[in-house]
Amino acid sequence: GGLVGSCAEDWYEEGRVSFSYATGLVKGRYSIGGLIGIIWGNSNLWVHDCYAACSLANGYGGGLVGTATDASIYDCYWDTEVAGTASSAGGTGLSTAAMMQFASYAEWDFAAKWSLVENETYPRLRSITPEGTNYLFSPSTTNGVLETSRPGGTYPAGALVWLHIVPDAGSVFEGWLGAGFDRRLTMKTNPLPLVLWEDASIEAVVLPEAGIEVADMTMLQRIGREPKLPPYWKYVLSTDLDAGETVSWNDGKGFEPIGDERTPFTGEFDGQHHTIHRLHINRPDRDHVGLFGYLDNDAHVENLSLIDTAVVGNNYVGGVAGTISDGYLNYVCSTGKVTGKVAVGGFVGEIQYLSAIRYGYSCGTVTGTEMVGGFAGYDMNGALEYSYSL
Repeated sequence: GGLVGSCAEDWYEEGRVSFSYATGLVKGRYSIGGLIGIIWGNSNLWVHDCYAACSLANGYGGGLVGTATDASIYDCYWDTEVAGTASSAGGTGLSTAAMMQFASYAEWDFAAKWSLVENETYPRLRSITPEGTNYLFSPSTTNGVLETSRPGGTYPAGALVWLHIVPDAGSVFEGWLGAGFDRRLTMKTNPLPLVLWEDASIEAVVLPEAGIEVADMTMLQRIGREPKLPPYWKYVLSTDLDAGETVSWNDGKGFEPIGDERTPFTGEFDGQHHTIHRLHINRPDRDHVGLFGYLDNDAHVENLSLIDTAVVGNNYVGGVAGTISDGYLNYVCSTGKVTGKVAVGGFVGEIQYLSAIRYGYSCGTVTGTEMVGGFAGYDMNGALEYSYSL
């Protein structure tokens, strides 16, 4: 639910949800509601003087309440246009225009508890949002056309803005960024209803379908660490890179591997037959260390040479990747020094599951204490073809 996921009460104590509201996006699998997901129990639960203006993922669920076994719900409303549904397990559905009119809330106390700007905003609680509160709306995008129901500017608290992004040809809309949004681009609702309860600088993130160009070491290091450079996208190396500067990065720890066990790199990286020279990584207390720390979920790396690398890690350490779990590498090589403890290889530390490496080679010095190999430290159910180590 936008306010409460599940409400329950016992046979003896009365429960109550009152003088409350919810706006935003509600996503889930079962019992989705704009205000409350599910209400369990008997008529000892009271819900009154509430509203919801929430967009329900795929229009599935209840505009106000998803599921209710038994409850007393009165003087409660939801916006049917924003919710995308006229169904609810309680409450009254209204149009957006009606939700912004005093007459729709005949029993509500607008003298002491609530207020709204007629035909302009949803109701707001006087105890939370003072009279005359305004917020700045600042929309932006690149690689597309962002259509909005209101232009950028200042609007009263509770105002509704619709946003719709039309990506340029060859680009893909990936999500919204800004105040109140997850940094991982999880919200992809388009068009998006946005209710202003704070200053909203919001960006529609549109990424090139053919891949993001990587032209320097700083850009390479940002992959997977910024919302607009997600770990699941395609990247293209556009030039040879001298990584010698990484020896002094991060107080001597050097380059931070792309992806880890918690957030692996799952996209594509095409080196376009370019070379990265003198990459330094010095992280003796970290597992899964290499240019790529952890590759998973059908990740692809190809056409790339790492020359004169110096990589130090703890366990699962390799020049190209620390761990490959369900990944594919083609025409990739690594030369230099790799040092670790367990599962250490000149190319990759650990190969898991159905991963495959073809036309790869490594050359240099590999040092470790257990499961050490010139090319791979440990291979479990992975495939090596046309590859070698010197």
